Amino acid sequence: MYNQPLNLSRFSRQAISRTLSATARSVTSKKIHSQAENAKARIHAIDSSSSHLQTVEKYDSLSSLSTKRNLSSSDSLLTTHSQVAILGSGISGLATAYYLTRKIPDIKIDLYESTNRLGGWLQSESVDIGSGQILLESGPRTLRYGTASSYTTAEMVQDLGIENELLTSPKDSIAAKNRYIYYPDHLVRMPVPGESLWGNINLLLSEPVFKGILPAFLEFLRPPRSKDLTDESVASFFSRRLGGNDLVNNIHSAIIHGIYAGDINNLSVRSLFPGLWYMEKHFGSLLKGVFICAKNKKQLVSPSDISISKEVYPKINRTLNYRLKEAGVFSFTGGLEVLSRAIEVKLRASPNVAFRINQEVKSLQLVDDRIEIQTSDSDHSTKYSHVVSTLLPHQTSSLTSHLPSLAMIPTVTVMVVNLYYDSEEILPIHGFGYLIPGSISFDRNPECALGVVFDSDTIRGQDTVPGTKLTVMMGGHWWDEFTSFPDEEEGTRMAKAVLKRHLGIESDPLVVRVNLQKDCIPQYSVGHMDFLKRASMELGNFKGRLSVTGCGYRGVGVNDCIAAARDLVSRMNSGLGSQPATGLEWVDEDLQQVTVGSS
Repeated sequence: MYNQPLNLSRFSRQAISRTLSATARSVTSKKIHSQAENAKARIHAIDSSSSHLQTVEKYDSLSSLSTKRNLSSSDSLLTTHSQVAILGSGISGLATAYYLTRKIPDIKIDLYESTNRLGGWLQSESVDIGSGQILLESGPRTLRYGTASSYTTAEMVQDLGIENELLTSPKDSIAAKNRYIYYPDHLVRMPVPGESLWGNINLLLSEPVFKGILPAFLEFLRPPRSKDLTDESVASFFSRRLGGNDLVNNIHSAIIHGIYAGDINNLSVRSLFPGLWYMEKHFGSLLKGVFICAKNKKQLVSPSDISISKEVYPKINRTLNYRLKEAGVFSFTGGLEVLSRAIEVKLRASPNVAFRINQEVKSLQLVDDRIEIQTSDSDHSTKYSHVVSTLLPHQTSSLTSHLPSLAMIPTVTVMVVNLYYDSEEILPIHGFGYLIPGSISFDRNPECALGVVFDSDTIRGQDTVPGTKLTVMMGGHWWDEFTSFPDEEEGTRMAKAVLKRHLGIESDPLVVRVNLQKDCIPQYSVGHMDFLKRASMELGNFKGRLSVTGCGYRGVGVNDCIAAARDLVSRMNSGLGSQPATGLEWVDEDLQQVTVGSS
């Protein structure tokens, strides 16, 4: 038991008041009703303040499932005379440039990056420890295969010729089977489909983390939401559907911590779980929806994903497709940054792509039917036929007074601490790692940890020496009101304290890396889709010359960002300036019921 006080100075005082107030909250039925009403009121306020939303022109509505947007189309005003600026060189910016150069190889592109490196949050570091090399990831570390967005990544890997650098972790690996949640004072292994039925039942009935599971099975008896409710929080939705808030506080909050580092009481269920939102509306309940879709062999898919599946999936060669299908997760021998570096190499081979490193864009405006941008290190401005911003929404909003709605999308900051131990016997259990729900008391989580990844179990083959690699993630929504953050020394101390308390690890690591990722994960708050509809209208002020894409809109994962970049470029078939492509056309799409195996 870890009972030594943490000496975290200024940070500790902020954390105590913030975390105690947050963890003390419990979602009652009264609060759930209040959240639903607040969501309606918030969205009504949006509509009332912008009545012009009712006349938003749908620039590129998808009238049928067979609609195709071909990247190789030559019938386009995107010509060699076009000069495009891309703001940001993270995976979204690189992917946008990649798809544009595939569409028109001679197009002129300026890629702006405010720092001295490309790749954004893809940060893989090879560390020489004397006896060999270890790889540390301070951003995303693995990808999944099987969704439409993942097909775009696979096709890109194939086109870039980096298949031989792929590393896969099989679906029956220990990391795939063993996933844990820390509650209330120990690690609880999550049930695994296909394992002993009675074992899973015993686990569900004996562990406190699954309290509320029995009422959840009666979900199909509960009435659907009112027709005038257009969005609500993740917590409100699942508490309403499952008949209580225990599972929500213990399970769902942990899952959201692992993906968004966010607060389930604020995040939009319509944006994060569109399939479940659709099921309740069209089938009356989630369980009914699952049953009907399974019986009729239906999947719920967006028109954009249908287009990707039809056009991209057939291009993936059989060997690669089979290999990724059999994988639980995949990465590369040199980490996920291999992907961004390969795109960079591809782009640098084009004489028409220029990298504007250490150049921060300060403003943009429409001048003479072109977009004029001003950078921090130049006294003169540059005009472009089109600009694509892959910056965070609030950063794009700060460049002009005409995009206020994008400022409504907040972000969270996460501290990532990588630790390497030269012993392979350091962990009491093995698996993917564990997540920490919002219901954990402050004395069990004073560091505001979100979860711990067992990197040495998750993906193998990146290191040349044995040992144990762990990553501790802290902060997220718990740090929303902080004005300062822990330094490297404090971050190291906090991470070691988490591992000691939860896993009993007392030995010192051989290597530690601390990275504070400021504003790294956008938060899709309640009303997110309405913010985007307003933003789509506001982008009309730029007459089709400005588009947006990136992690701030329809998915925060690497696969999501690559797919969104491809979708944006494919919508430019009718030409820059002739038919606007804002990057937000998909906002008006609804899910479709598609028969499994249909073409």
